[in-house]
Amino acid sequence: MGKPDCLIIEKQIAAMNIHYYYYSFEYFLDVQRKLGCSSIELWGGSPHFWVDHLSYNDCKIIKKQIEHRNLDIVAFTPECTSYRYMLCATDPDRHRKSIEYFKKCIKVTAELGVSVMPINTMGKYQDEGYDTAWERCVESVSILCEEAKRNNVTLAMETLCPDQIGVIRNLNELTKLFAEVNNDNLKALLDLVSVESAGESIDQWFATLGEKIVHTHFVDGRNTSDHLVWGDGCYPLGRFITKLNNHGYKGYLGQEITSRSYYKDPAFADMKNMKALRKYLKC
Repeated sequence: MGKPDCLIIEKQIAAMNIHYYYYSFEYFLDVQRKLGCSSIELWGGSPHFWVDHLSYNDCKIIKKQIEHRNLDIVAFTPECTSYRYMLCATDPDRHRKSIEYFKKCIKVTAELGVSVMPINTMGKYQDEGYDTAWERCVESVSILCEEAKRNNVTLAMETLCPDQIGVIRNLNELTKLFAEVNNDNLKALLDLVSVESAGESIDQWFATLGEKIVHTHFVDGRNTSDHLVWGDGCYPLGRFITKLNNHGYKGYLGQEITSRSYYKDPAFADMKNMKALRKYLKC
């Protein structure tokens, strides 16, 4: 049986370390080499990478660990789904520290030699009005865009799933953010689970945003916030790859696997995931 016509390039598959929470960073890297993976979207969360509003790990050490295994970093994704740092924090001191945290993450991205930093707006008090949180969101993203410009970094904003609490939750809100921030250093990240959960589609995103889409989190799902390995959800992998190809997407396919069910044996999860994706690789 021949290969399907919906193909991807192996280097586009960018492994992530987020589900290796209970394993060392070196273990994660060694697994990727064994699986034949060549691209890494580095999740910048503890225990693998430390960054806060004051300091961060030596990027030279991280780069050396990655390059020693002939892997390439293609994006740096800071931890931004907890309420530790919030772009829309109401307390002025906490908001200031949050902005400083994300500025540090932008510097990390630049020092790692990559240009894309995925980001989202997780974090909003449920008892606060949306309009007030929106104003702080626009203010915060605008500040970060200027920092990104100074460091030649592109912020790739993703939307959130309906069961996640934040400000940018769907394509309409993301489009509105682009209009109000009006900065070329702000682009879009198509998170397949968020898009599907919102009742949107890949076609709709490309029709609206086009070349603003610079990165994807391309994983399986079941219309909850869980990001699953391919084959554990209900999404049509081949059809979605075809859609990306039809729109001329040449960016990376970040494997943001977040379900805690994979924490015990993340290597097995990645092996299963890569096996599914490899059916669609170009020769």
